[in-house]
Amino acid sequence: MGAGPGVRRLLSLCQAGVIAVLGSALGIVAGLASALIVLAFTNQRYADRWPIEPPYPLVMPWLTLGVLVVVPLVAMLGAALLTRSRLPVERRLD
Repeated sequence: MGAGPGVRRLLSLCQAGVIAVLGSALGIVAGLASALIVLAFTNQRYADRWPIEPPYPLVMPWLTLGVLVVVPLVAMLGAALLTRSRLPVERRLD
């Protein structure tokens, strides 16, 4: 008894997708927040110098944000391809 091969693969695929999406999203949010804090304090430190220097700009790393899409897709594809569809039959010992 148990789940069929399709259900097992789908469950494994969904589990890998949820974990990868949450991990990527939390990592990108934490990285962007820390970069924003560092830039804000660095720009504030140089604000009272003469001549006034232009502040460091906040540049969005679009390639890094693309990881949010690529990593979950690779994880889901790997989980779907590497999940065994049939479990080995085990004999009962009487």
